[in-house]
Amino acid sequence: GVVPDIELIQKNIIQTDFAPLNQKRDIYLGEVSLNVYGVQQRLNALGETLLADGIFGKKTLAAINNFEKNQSLKLNTRLTVATAKALDDYINNSSERDIVLDKALELLK
Repeated sequence: GVVPDIELIQKNIIQTDFAPLNQKRDIYLGEVSLNVYGVQQRLNALGETLLADGIFGKKTLAAINNFEKNQSLKLNTRLTVATAKALDDYINNSSERDIVLDKALELLK
């Protein structure tokens, strides 16, 4: 048989129990908030493996930067209102994402 070079696990990212995102200002490393928790939940639904604890640490920043990079957004050292909105929009507009296509496009960049 054929053995894949890259294995992907399909996750259904449509979830109704995400914490709401009501971010009105940028959030910096070390801050704790419900918005950070909601962002961590959404990033985990996209395949990240973060501890969803609401603490904005270096691992959360790295996952945010990965999302920003994949979406051709400006990389930041904080969680911006624009990135949080882009992440929420991405999740809300994803009924069944084609993870194989998404991964292929990521590898081609």
